[in-house]
Amino acid sequence: MLTFLTELFSRQYSKKVQLSREFNSEAVSQADMIIMEMYQGEQFTCHPVLHSRTKGVIVGLTDKEPLTIVPSPECMEDIVFIERRAPLDVIHDIIINVWKGHEESRCSNCYACRHRALSPQQTRIMAGFYCGKSVPQIAHELNLSEKTIFSHKYYMMAKFSLSTDYELIRLLERLHERSLYPHLFIKGKGGLTR
Repeated sequence: MLTFLTELFSRQYSKKVQLSREFNSEAVSQADMIIMEMYQGEQFTCHPVLHSRTKGVIVGLTDKEPLTIVPSPECMEDIVFIERRAPLDVIHDIIINVWKGHEESRCSNCYACRHRALSPQQTRIMAGFYCGKSVPQIAHELNLSEKTIFSHKYYMMAKFSLSTDYELIRLLERLHERSLYPHLFIKGKGGLTR
């Protein structure tokens, strides 16, 4: 991707590309373009580090095209998604169009944001799945019926447009990496750890 972007911006705009692999507030505030690997369902979640963004555009690299008809969080309202397997000419056109039309208004208020979050009950149940536990194990640990666990899992997958258990686990891993639900992974909070 770096080689592709370097060639594109030097040919198209006579600009030199500088890459930063840091994904923190300082790097984001200075970036003209942020390219993020996105797991299925992640487009609905909060990305606090993006609040420091003052300019530029966000490109999300995905395995499959995400649903665009549902509202996304304010920090990602202007994100453009590109499928990893898209032909280079399609990626080229998307990057050029996004670069031409980017605006400078950014997210500043998490409380009014439309991001999707886990309820406390979903958090406890998803912690079990993240730890590799089965539905009966989670039901027993949380003193709930297996039907309740299945219902919460189904609702969670629908809420984040997930279609496989693999996508669910990848999303939970990403939520953990971003520390959005740190209590998911601490012993004593629901008794589940990883």
